[in-house]
Amino acid sequence: MQNQNFILCASLALVASCASAGVHSASPGEPTRVALFLYKNGLVLELVNEAHTAPVAAYSETRSSSTLKVVDDKTMSDLVRYLGKHGFSDHEEVGRAPRGAGPYILAFEIESPNGTSHWGTTAADSVDKQRNMQESYRHFIGDVFNRVQALQTVENPEGSSLFDKPVPTPRR
Repeated sequence: MQNQNFILCASLALVASCASAGVHSASPGEPTRVALFLYKNGLVLELVNEAHTAPVAAYSETRSSSTLKVVDDKTMSDLVRYLGKHGFSDHEEVGRAPRGAGPYILAFEIESPNGTSHWGTTAADSVDKQRNMQESYRHFIGDVFNRVQALQTVENPEGSSLFDKPVPTPRR
């Protein structure tokens, strides 16, 4: 009986240590999707690696927006590793990030063969947690997403008149 209790306790400790280390590995070649949810404007930016979706398949399908981009496996591996070191592994919650109006300001979601989990921040979170999220947000947008060329076919019922409209001034 003591051996069974010891084995049970050891197994639970192992599971707890694995869970706290993060469920997502950064192995190149694993089909992986990373999504950034910007709840203020309802935008979701997604990156998938080539092991997840072939670029030709992703870009030849007509979509309503160009918010999905395909990166090479090494870039995805590096991104997952970066996010893990900058807060995702410490704060991740199992399951998908809330859709629509959620409790978060920003959230990352990682989907891999090991499952789906997310990390979000609220206005009430600590300064350190918010700083980690902002650094991860800047890295995702500036160092990865905006540097990936994507020739996405997008639905455009307005035709060329789309380019005749004045560009709206961003609100601050």
